[in-house]
Amino acid sequence: MPVSQLDLVSTLCVDCGLCCNGTLFDVANIREDERDFAASLGLKVTTGSDGTGAGFALPCPHLCGAACTIYDQPRPSVCSAFFCRLAHALDDGETSLDAAQERVAKAKALLGAIKPLLREGEDIAAARDRWRRLKGQFSPGSNEAQLHAAMVALNLYLHRNFRLPGDPLFNG
Repeated sequence: MPVSQLDLVSTLCVDCGLCCNGTLFDVANIREDERDFAASLGLKVTTGSDGTGAGFALPCPHLCGAACTIYDQPRPSVCSAFFCRLAHALDDGETSLDAAQERVAKAKALLGAIKPLLREGEDIAAARDRWRRLKGQFSPGSNEAQLHAAMVALNLYLHRNFRLPGDPLFNG
């Protein structure tokens, strides 16, 4: 039986996880009527990524590596409905699985360049928040300057390859 485009997208998603680990976004938008349900799953319910509505903070506590540990259970609708730009390109036949996986690997390498710059206990979402607060005010060569350069490189790459039109360039 030939492999379907959806199977290829599923393979890519399970290898990637950037939408759930806080790399693409700080918050996953959910419907207002999913607030209590999301909270019952142990998700930190907050406002949506646009500052209104409902969402839950990322990284998702149910992510293990790049896979969801509650995939076979009811989850907020965004968990099954979200397709990034790269998944759409793969689904539409505009890119191959190998090329898509290379883009994921490049994004993870850019993310890896940020990890040594994280403070103790800081995740990518918290580092992005710190980066936003810096507003370009840092000493050349400092940890903050290195964080700034690495964050800009990562976010531009994510915007070109993963985020959909209308998604915020720097996620906030």
